[in-house]
Parts: sequence; structure tokens; C-alpha cells
Amino acid sequence: RRRYTVLGTALQIIWRLKLASIRAEWLPPLHCDAMWGIQFRVAAERMYALALDLRGLWVKSAQFLGARPDVVPPAAINVLKRLHDAVPPTPFASVRRMVESELKGSLTKIFSSFDAEPLASASIGQVHKATLASGETVVVKVQHPDIEPRILQDLDNMRTIIGWVEFLDRTVEIR
Repeated sequence: RRRYTVLGTALQIIWRLKLASIRAEWLPPLHCDAMWGIQFRVAAERMYALALDLRGLWVKSAQFLGARPDVVPPAAINVLKRLHDAVPPTPFASVRRMVESELKGSLTKIFSSFDAEPLASASIGQVHKATLASGETVVVKVQHPDIEPRILQDLDNMRTIIGWVEFLDRTVEIR
């Protein structure tokens, strides 16, 4: 499902931008600028939705692009920069299972308190405030479930997408 979602979304974005480049040849400059602004905003909205749905490397990539005004048009940056503080956390029930499995014990035995609400959630994981049984306050960093195989698959998907872009537009070289 992940691969089909990514590649399907990429094909839609690439196809729309390719058609826009053909259309741009026939438009006056003012209309052309407006059309490109709309196309880049729509493409960025699709990337944003994909990143929130699939998380992991897609969030990290969209965050990176959202911080690169030298590479990405303003219409897209305005959408992608929302990902800098919008990554939804993993539900606490999953966090509890992962921490207890990793530490081989119950949260209530290891910690005197463990905040269910994360301090922050990012592309690869999230952090929770906790207090050890000794009274020491700590921050516990928890990776999102199954993040490693997802990242490996996402890297493979990115290589495929880059190949498509370079094939369709010989002026683009992504390295």
C-alpha cells in the first residue's frame, strides 16, 4: 500500500507539472505566473497530505523542501513549512507497548511517572517526559513504530521518483 500511495501521488504531481509546462508555452507571462503558483501550491498540498499520512522520511523530506526558498517556490514553501510543527504523535498505547518491550518491564515499575502526552513529535519519533523510580526526571525518546523498514522502502521509492523526473525532464539532475 505504501509504495502504491507514494508512486501514485508522485505520478499525479509530475503529470500535472508536466502538463502545466506545456500550457505555460501558450500563456501570457502574468497568467503563466499565476498558473505556476497554483500548480506548486496543489503539488505541495499533496506532498503535505502524503507526509502526514505516511510520516517518516516523507515528513523529513517535505520539511527540508519547506525550508529551501532557493529551490522551492514560495507557494509550495507556505504549505510545506506547516510540517515543522504538525507531525501527529503515535498513540500512547503504542508508545507504552514499545517502551515496555524495549525496557523489558512495566512502565509503572520503571518510572514513577510517564507523561502520556509527548513533549514533541517529529518525523522519526517523539519524546516524553518521565520520572525514574529514583526520582530523576528524564526525557524518553521513542521511535515511531516500524520506522526503519519504512525508511528503507521510502528511500527506494524516492530513487524511483527521481528516475522518473530525470527521464521526463532532461534539464533536471538530482544528486
